[in-house]
Amino acid sequence: MEFLNNHVKIADAELKKLTAFSINSLKSDSENGISVTKAIDNIRRKIWDEFIETSFIYHYKDHFEEVYRIYRLSFDNYDNNKIDVVKAVLKNEASDEFLKRLKIKKVSNYTYGEDFDNITYEDFVTHLLKYDVYQKCYNRFGENSELFKLLFEANDYKYFTFNKFEGHVVNSTLYRNIFSEYYPNKQIPIATYKENEYGGGYYEISSSVDRTDISTSERLINNFNSSIQQEGFTTTEESRIKTSIDKLSNVEKSFLFHIMCKALGDNIANNAIQKKNNEKPFNLPATELCRLMSIIEIKDLNSFDKMKYRDTVQYKVLTKGIEYIEKDERIMFIETLVKKIKDLNLSDTTKYIKSILYKEHTKLTNLKKLAKNE
Repeated sequence: MEFLNNHVKIADAELKKLTAFSINSLKSDSENGISVTKAIDNIRRKIWDEFIETSFIYHYKDHFEEVYRIYRLSFDNYDNNKIDVVKAVLKNEASDEFLKRLKIKKVSNYTYGEDFDNITYEDFVTHLLKYDVYQKCYNRFGENSELFKLLFEANDYKYFTFNKFEGHVVNSTLYRNIFSEYYPNKQIPIATYKENEYGGGYYEISSSVDRTDISTSERLINNFNSSIQQEGFTTTEESRIKTSIDKLSNVEKSFLFHIMCKALGDNIANNAIQKKNNEKPFNLPATELCRLMSIIEIKDLNSFDKMKYRDTVQYKVLTKGIEYIEKDERIMFIETLVKKIKDLNLSDTTKYIKSILYKEHTKLTNLKKLAKNE
């Protein structure tokens, strides 16, 4: 597998391509008088529509999405101080999963091309590495939106980066240095993590500068959804909802099904244990339960097989919930899911998912404290 030695070159080339594409899009929107919030929404939509949705892995996601998930989860299996971790994962875990997925029967009523029939592992690795870059860039525009807003407002992209930051990007050294350079007479914002009444968490950005923060964005989304409900269900709205649903993977849909079952179970059992512990039972309104049923629509005939049903992804996610997702991937999984369902009018479901996110953040914080103490 000599071709694996090219993995850095392939990823770097695609990252440069996405960087140039993103900067050009932001500059163009700025010149056309587009607001910063809309400009960031535009570039995220472009990355999804022009790169992710057109990719080989997304097109055949029922076969190869799991290979990508295994790829992302396997880095901790190796010591990056001793070997090339990416190469090792591509050679072992990703390769093994790729061969397994090729044996899965083709999905009925689905169009397969020659690219699927003739796929080699060398070609697949290129698809995989590029797909990873697309996903990371898409996520970074959500995670680091405040940084991109800062660059957009200053119309200066010399510090543009898709790097991942620990905690909120507003608290990073890079953001603080850039803000001080662009606005020397203004107070540097600070992002504070807070818990809401539902047990979930969010960052509140505080400063003397009038800036759009997370809570304001959420209010705008709620106002937009309310206006749609008042105006009625249009063809455009139906198309937008279908697009949002199509972006959900089977794992994500199964997780939503798990949450739906949790709500129904709490309601039916009347939660004697929760009452004893003074805990509020988790319930969902009938409107959200109906929406979730419309979203999920998972068909897996293996669930009827007495020998195989326990091996299906749907069964595992339904019974294990967030525990099915590897520990170091749970936060990214939940944050991505929240972003994907933000336009589906699932406010109570989202609040519950965010409460799980808060618990995962707390676990991670406690683990870091323990590591320092050791």
